[in-house]
Amino acid sequence: MMATTHALAGLLLVIPLAVVAPEFAVAAAIGAIAGGVFPDVDMPGAHRRTLHFPVYYSLAAALAGVVALLAPTSVTVAAALFLAAAALHSLSDAL
Repeated sequence: MMATTHALAGLLLVIPLAVVAPEFAVAAAIGAIAGGVFPDVDMPGAHRRTLHFPVYYSLAAALAGVVALLAPTSVTVAAALFLAAAALHSLSDAL
């Protein structure tokens, strides 16, 4: 996939949040877009060997999601969506 596709796939994760808690939609969208693109930052180096961690991103996203549910702020929500989008990116590349 291309980076734009990964960014848009990450952005799809924001749709349920935007319906339930629209006050966090902008922060979540920024986090999701950044997370969708982040694993490709290693393109000049050893691509898919340094920043593509589907298991670690998924675990970190689950933990960040719990934190965002318990203490919802723009930062915690953006961090959870960043990690979820990075996990989605890595998982889709693995598949």
